[in-house]
Amino acid sequence: MVYSYHVSVASTLDKLILATNEELAKGSFVHPLTAEKENPGSYPLWEYELAKKTLEYFLEEFVNPENFKDKKILDLCCGAGGKSVLISEMGAREVVGIDIDDQFIKMANKFAQIKNISNCRFETGDARNLKFEDDSFDYVFSFDALEHVDPPEEMIAEARRVLKPGGKLIMSFTNWERHDGHHMTDAIKFPWLHLLISEKRLVRLYRGLVDDDMFVLRAGSLSSKKIAYVNKLKLRKARKIIKKSNMKTLLYEEILYPGIISFLARMTAS
Repeated sequence: MVYSYHVSVASTLDKLILATNEELAKGSFVHPLTAEKENPGSYPLWEYELAKKTLEYFLEEFVNPENFKDKKILDLCCGAGGKSVLISEMGAREVVGIDIDDQFIKMANKFAQIKNISNCRFETGDARNLKFEDDSFDYVFSFDALEHVDPPEEMIAEARRVLKPGGKLIMSFTNWERHDGHHMTDAIKFPWLHLLISEKRLVRLYRGLVDDDMFVLRAGSLSSKKIAYVNKLKLRKARKIIKKSNMKTLLYEEILYPGIISFLARMTAS
């Protein structure tokens, strides 16, 4: 009887969560990966436009196109290439995009061809074990990547290794405490749900809302009960990693959403 009672409670909670999630999904944004399925080629373009906005958060002295002339730049965890192509248009001698996902590399190469970019190339590679020699790049860019690499310390160490003396690592990343830190917003619209229920339940609910391909992307396999797509990086750990990297921090800023989201985010951050 106790087992049946627990099953009943779980079922009721799941229904409540799903009903709330359905209401929140009404009128919400279409996730870029969902849009890519309906409109192939839209994802790298979304990355391209997002990179423009991301660069606005950095001081001009770090992202001034004048600084990139004749420079060799690495885009670490380049995704579908939108960021790399934008950087290549800023005057760099060469931009190399690295990502562990073959499908992203294919999308990136196609996007570069569409944009008629000749100073940008893409390779499949692991951010934790780069195949480049020491002191190979003037800049390393990494947008929305640190939260995906496990352990993140190895990615930072590799970025530092391949940078030339005086080179700069320019990166942005999101954290696990964010309202959408689970990275499942193609289906999960309930803010901070991953902090309110177990990971096993979250993955089970997500499994019922998406197709197999998207589930495997997030969970790693159809049988997984955990999120494989993110490393659950929290701000406190990120600060420690950056501090221990033996690199001089020229700019570090934590940016929150405006309004009530910002207020709640401050309460959940640690």
